[in-house]
Amino acid sequence: MKKAWQDSAPERQQTLKIVQARLIHKLLQELEVEDPILVGYSCAAPVVLAYLLDYPQQAAGGVLLAGGSHPWQGGTAWHNQIADVPVVGDLFAWTLVYPLGRMMLQDAVGTVFTPNTVPPDYIDKTGIELTLRPSVFKANAQDVRLLSDFLDRQQHRYPEIGQPLLLITGENDDVVPAWNHADRLLQQTTAAEKVVLEQTGHALHHTHPTRVAALIDGFSARIFGRSEIGK
Repeated sequence: MKKAWQDSAPERQQTLKIVQARLIHKLLQELEVEDPILVGYSCAAPVVLAYLLDYPQQAAGGVLLAGGSHPWQGGTAWHNQIADVPVVGDLFAWTLVYPLGRMMLQDAVGTVFTPNTVPPDYIDKTGIELTLRPSVFKANAQDVRLLSDFLDRQQHRYPEIGQPLLLITGENDDVVPAWNHADRLLQQTTAAEKVVLEQTGHALHHTHPTRVAALIDGFSARIFGRSEIGK
């Protein structure tokens, strides 16, 4: 039985990605951007999919980089769960997250990059320690905690997607494995194509930035019927 303190407003919270897609849509309208190609990495991929589903005539296509698209088994890490416990969650976020997080950060980043090498000074240059701030930590924990349930609902709409989709995945990505995400999405829409980067983990845009950029540019060229760079 679900604990009473968990996700007190699940219906509202489980629409978080839809709200994010709506905000992006509003921004693009204000900027007068027409036919955008949306690119989403990892947990941002569901936002791209939500956008394509809710605004099918106002997006040219989408690119998912190691993107999550489907629910998974096993829940989420313990620290994401404890963050939602009244009083205890706030106490944890304001006292223990920063010191414990700093101790675990290097290993956590290494897991995301495996089997690739973490770039020099990656943690300092990206400011990743900012994610350990209490409010940011709690927001991220809620996002991750509710994501699988949201994807369980959204996946049933994927056959509606008619815009072109490019799914770029890492062969060795165990964080968002292709067999549970990209491969399942391919079975639900004929508009998608998949590119697998060999010997590559979850942080593929950091380990292969030039290759990823070229794939996106080529995808854009095919959509808009222009010549690809270098051809």
